[in-house]
Amino acid sequence: MLANLAASAGLFHTASGTAYADLFVDGHRETWSIRSLRFRAWLRRRYYEEMGGAPSAEALNSALNVIEARAQFDSPERAVQVRVAEHQGHIYLDLADQRWQAVEIGPDGWRVISCPPVRFRRPAGMLPLPVPEKGGAITALEALASFLNLAGRNDFVLVVAWLLAALRYGGPYPLLGVSGEQGSAKTILSKIVRSLVDPNIAPVRSGHFRAKTASCSSPLIMGTCWHLTISRACRRGFLIRFADWRAAAASRCASSIPTRTRCCSRPLAQSFSTASRTSSLDPI
Repeated sequence: MLANLAASAGLFHTASGTAYADLFVDGHRETWSIRSLRFRAWLRRRYYEEMGGAPSAEALNSALNVIEARAQFDSPERAVQVRVAEHQGHIYLDLADQRWQAVEIGPDGWRVISCPPVRFRRPAGMLPLPVPEKGGAITALEALASFLNLAGRNDFVLVVAWLLAALRYGGPYPLLGVSGEQGSAKTILSKIVRSLVDPNIAPVRSGHFRAKTASCSSPLIMGTCWHLTISRACRRGFLIRFADWRAAAASRCASSIPTRTRCCSRPLAQSFSTASRTSSLDPI
């Protein structure tokens, strides 16, 4: 009975074999993994609506095995993206709101739609983006400069260029290197730019190293006590949230510290100056 109750869900699988289901809730479509807690809750709710009770744990696990097999062997294959996707010349930006809306961006403009042709998933920690409004002007973008502690106009242009590139679906993605001594608001800058393209509850701080798989949110943020490097994560690689090179930097001159970082198996070597109290950016 549990397996039959899931017939209303649109089952499919990804190229890696992960089983997903499209659930239609309150007039909108949601995409969840078969093994996710959200799908389990939806299936228990359907059983309660039909039978007025709760299924046993053994029955629920058996039904999930059957549903997963249906999705993997009897259902179509589709791609599931995080935050940004591309389809037939259009870019889709997931707003991650409760209505599962997305922004469709194309050559003729943009619009907010409730049922995009692509599928998105919601990793833990992802926060919603505000719903965009028509009538925006370049002056609104210029207002962003007052919140960033930058040395000059050229640095602000680099920040805006990185923001636009982060919303592209395919790479290569540019790296944004931010350098400055302690107190130059490097972390504040990283929080602001991340909140504009991919807000997340994960904190931005230096002094820790942690690697997660690509199931995390899409942008890649690497922070150190000396500089901050920001780029989009390789979708099949690792998402490195924080990195700390203080041990290596302690033996070097504080005015010019060469660093070497790696993103998606591509090395990056750059020297950063810490003599200025304002954050400076280096185009890469």
